[in-house]
Amino acid sequence: FVATHVLKGHKKSLSCARFSPSGKLLASSSADASVIVWDIKDSSCCSHQRTLKCHETGISEVSWSSDSLSFVTASDDKTAKL
Repeated sequence: FVATHVLKGHKKSLSCARFSPSGKLLASSSADASVIVWDIKDSSCCSHQRTLKCHETGISEVSWSSDSLSFVTASDDKTAKL
């Protein structure tokens, strides 16, 4: 296995990374209480699309909806947000 891309943007350790069902987006969550949505157009391109600060403490999980239009996050602050 050889990494083809290194995605940087979080200020603390990553907790989760999930591809959307469409395969066009990747959401990564972190102990810095943010989610970064990455645009995965093809194997040669990964661009930072948006950063969301939606919790007070670290995010432990992110899960996409089946249509790839939204996702839910679970945090150490004992909340889930859609």
